[in-house]
Amino acid sequence: MQIRTSVGHEIAAELFAPAAEPRGAALIVPAMGVTQDYYRALATWLAGQGVLTATFDYRGMGQSRNGRLRDVDATVIDWAVEDCAAMVDTVAARALGKPLTWIGHSLGGQLLGLLPDRARIAKAVAIAAGSGYWRDNSPGLRWRVWVLWGLLVPVTVPLFGYFPGKRLRVVGDVPGPAMKQWRRWCLDRDYVVGAEGEAVRARYAAVDTLARPASLIRIEPSSQGRAHSPDPAVDGTLDDRHDDALRAVRAGWKSDAYRSAGWRPRLARS
Repeated sequence: MQIRTSVGHEIAAELFAPAAEPRGAALIVPAMGVTQDYYRALATWLAGQGVLTATFDYRGMGQSRNGRLRDVDATVIDWAVEDCAAMVDTVAARALGKPLTWIGHSLGGQLLGLLPDRARIAKAVAIAAGSGYWRDNSPGLRWRVWVLWGLLVPVTVPLFGYFPGKRLRVVGDVPGPAMKQWRRWCLDRDYVVGAEGEAVRARYAAVDTLARPASLIRIEPSSQGRAHSPDPAVDGTLDDRHDDALRAVRAGWKSDAYRSAGWRPRLARS
């Protein structure tokens, strides 16, 4: 299905409806460079549990890529305030008043703070969504990230008009403006709130969550005293003391039938 954003762009989405009336709804928000097909098995499983679930591709990505990628002028902030907002509108309209859960993978978890209207999000699950600041990466990965931001992006984006990650086997093909903005975030110690200023910092500080990676405490100072650092393994990223949304995702990962559907959680930092 095609969803029209507030500025008239169309993005591709897929809706996974349960057999009976939904008991809840979920929007799966993708990581940087990851297309919605990656989340199909997760969405199918959630629908089987009675949760109306939607996946989508950001503008310029996956099935939302129309024409030459060098002509796509979308930024990461555009993905949040236009694409994600349109998807929230779409899912909320079909959810029959049931609670809507935001399931964000990596970048998808980080974008919640930029969403214009968070009031309709009842719950949020952020998976592998720590700060993208390059020095927060593990020592073995840090030098590769330095090469990405110090060499590959500055050279290839002006040359091609977009980031040719698919041929480089790094991240994936990404619109030039989005990649340049993401680079600016990842080179700032305070990530998005440092790069975008105090207005954005205030928006992130207003997001009330029960668990945050330690790398985001400095970005969201109001979280100090109630943030904790999950273990960097899949089961450790979900705190099952909290709510049904977390338990549902964790249970899905552990079920044999679900694993056979082909979906594996991937701890990629975006």
